[in-house]
Parts: sequence; structure tokens; C-alpha cells
Amino acid sequence: AGSDSDMPHLDNLKKELAKFKVESEIRICSAHKQPGRLESVIAEYNKSTRPVMMVGCAGGTDALSGTASYSATFPVVSCPPDGMNQTCLTNPPGSSNAFICKPANIGKFAAQMFATHSKDIHAALSASIVEKIVKLEQADAKLNGKTAAGGTTGPEFVEVAADAKPLAVIAAGSDSDMPHLETLKKELAKFKIDAEIRICSAHKQPGRLENVIAEYNKSTKPVMMV
Repeated sequence: AGSDSDMPHLDNLKKELAKFKVESEIRICSAHKQPGRLESVIAEYNKSTRPVMMVGCAGGTDALSGTASYSATFPVVSCPPDGMNQTCLTNPPGSSNAFICKPANIGKFAAQMFATHSKDIHAALSASIVEKIVKLEQADAKLNGKTAAGGTTGPEFVEVAADAKPLAVIAAGSDSDMPHLETLKKELAKFKIDAEIRICSAHKQPGRLENVIAEYNKSTKPVMMV
């Protein structure tokens, strides 16, 4: 974060990450006031032997996320303390930070990123997915005087080899978006990342979308979906 004045937000993020068994550290470094030190912090984590994700928490004009994501060899996700702060979305090319507004979603995103590296994180993520589905099934059954079927299980842990080549899945609701999808595939190829384009509409083919997700949940490669 750019300031310790954002500690309530930072502590909330730490709590949400802990729900998924993801360890976290809080670092204070202003991109505006300490640009050299920020570079040093990024360089430190670039050398880490652990998988790393940085959550950029800077209010006002968020220079931290864009600056960090340009030099980092790990993902940087913006979660501003002032909510829908869009300054982190207008960075120049090469500043690759993602954006997630809710701390709870940061927790799940981190778990999805690290799930193939840790059985504990995967188990926490899987339990979280199942918990909500079971609650919905129970609510529906109660309203209709029935007993919930039960038996809902989450995705199983799949061992991913350390040298497995990653895969980016470019998912779209329609092939009318092909020029955009081909551009994404081309940009990924610049970084030697294999990509597949899949067409599946969440509105028109919800069941098939679930099957596609289940398919990649079983992948022995690290997967990211765009």
C-alpha cells in the first residue's frame, strides 16, 4: 500500500486471504514518494522462490499498481481502498495490473492462482465453491417442501508438474468477437504462452459452460481464463 492510513483495508484483505489458507505480508511503499524503494521491493519479490501475487492498494491516483506491474515477474492486482478507483485502469501499455474491487474476491482470486501449488489452498477453495451451491440447493428445497439432494462435490486436486507449460483459455460468448480474440492470442504468443479460443455463451449455454470449466479444472497444466 502507498500509506499505512489504509490499514483497515489491508487488514481486511489479509483476513480474506487467510480464509483460503493464503499467507500474506503487508508492505508500505509509496510510488509517488519512494519510487526507488518500490523498484527495490519489486526486485526482492522477483527473486522469490515461492509463487507470489501482489495486491496494490493505493487510493487517489494509483501509480503503485501500474508501476509495480510493469517491472514485476508475478501478477499484480489492484484493490483500491477507495473502491471503484479507475485510475489503475488507465495505465500505459506494459502496465498489466488486473482490477478487483472487493477484498473477498481478492481472496478467492489468490486461491485460484495458488491452488495448483498447495493442497490446503485447493481444499479451502473447493469447500468455498461447494458451500454456496449447497446453500442454494437447500434454499430451493426448503421453499418447495423437499429435501436437498446433497452429494455436491468440488473440484479435485490435480498435481501440476513444476515444468508444465501454462495455458491461457480465451473464452467468449460469441464468435462475432473473433478479431478481439485473435488479438489476445497474438499478445499471449509474444510471451510464449499457448492459448486456446473457446466459444460458450453463459446466457445460452450455462450447462456447457459448467462443463468447460470442469474440463480445465482437471488440467495438468497451469490455466488462466480470459
